[in-house]
Amino acid sequence: MSLLRVRTQIEQQSGGPGLATMWFTGSDQTAADDAAAAVRTFWDTIKAKISSGTAMQVLPEVTEVDLATGDAIGVFFVEAAIVAGTASGDVLPYTTQGLVSWRTGTFVEGRELRGRTFIPTPVEADNVGGFPLTSYSTAIAIAANSLAGSTALEVYSRTHHAQADVISASCWNNWAELRTRRN
Repeated sequence: MSLLRVRTQIEQQSGGPGLATMWFTGSDQTAADDAAAAVRTFWDTIKAKISSGTAMQVLPEVTEVDLATGDAIGVFFVEAAIVAGTASGDVLPYTTQGLVSWRTGTFVEGRELRGRTFIPTPVEADNVGGFPLTSYSTAIAIAANSLAGSTALEVYSRTHHAQADVISASCWNNWAELRTRRN
């Protein structure tokens, strides 16, 4: 069995580039096109919660990965598109991120397979007392659940070579710190 890996390159005015990876079931061009389009729609839906100085580009290569080995076994080329953030105002520190938690309800070795996606460059207008506004978290959660409900979104464990369907998503009610974005 194989999975499709869709990557989004995140470019910021400052703070360096980032990369978000999402996994989908499928092994053909149609599935790759659908997966890339779904990821673009996700970013487009939440662009009002991302600073206007940030752009998310779903990369034009969707990689097919062998589930048993984790090795790349193919590549599909999809339409490249850039989604630019539209939120204005002061950007929170670049290590400060929104966080989507992907839940599967599937357990491997006593632990649930879970995934996460960091949402870059929130702005001060979505912050109150060091926490995301409820409207921020709600908007992100709605978009994440729409993505999970309309596609074959998966969580993949490289350690256990296991995958599971995403059944729900939530946005954390605290800011997350993406340590790889520290300067």
